[in-house]
Order: sequence, then structure tokens, then C-alpha cells
Amino acid sequence: ERLKQQFLSHVSHELRSPLTAAHLLMSVVRDSLGDSLDEEHREYVDVAVRNLGQLGGMIDDLLEVTRIESGQLR
Repeated sequence: ERLKQQFLSHVSHELRSPLTAAHLLMSVVRDSLGDSLDEEHREYVDVAVRNLGQLGGMIDDLLEVTRIESGQLR
């Protein structure tokens, strides 16, 4: 059980950094180029930003569950 918690914590932290970078990049693209993109490409960027945000939330939830199970968070 302890190994599982350590693994989940490690994987979550390792996924968070590149995911955060991708989310920030797509947000900058949306904010800086959004008006110059055609409707189809703007929708692609919006979907990417939304999905990256959802993945980030899932990773945060996973980390929180791992902390709760390990007794670090009550």
C-alpha cells in the first residue's frame, strides 16, 4: 500500500510539470492569437486548454487522495 501511494505521488508530480507547461502555452496561444485564428483553429485551442485544465484537476485530485490515504491530509 505504501509503495502504491509513493508511486501515485511520484507519477502525479512528474505529470504536473509538463502538463502545466502545455496548459500555459496553449493559454498564451489562445490569448495572444485568438482573434487572428479562424473559427475551427480557435475551437481546437479552446478544447486543448479545457482538456489540459481537466487533466490538471484530475492530477490534483489524485495527489489529494494520496495525501489523505497516507495520513498527510485530514
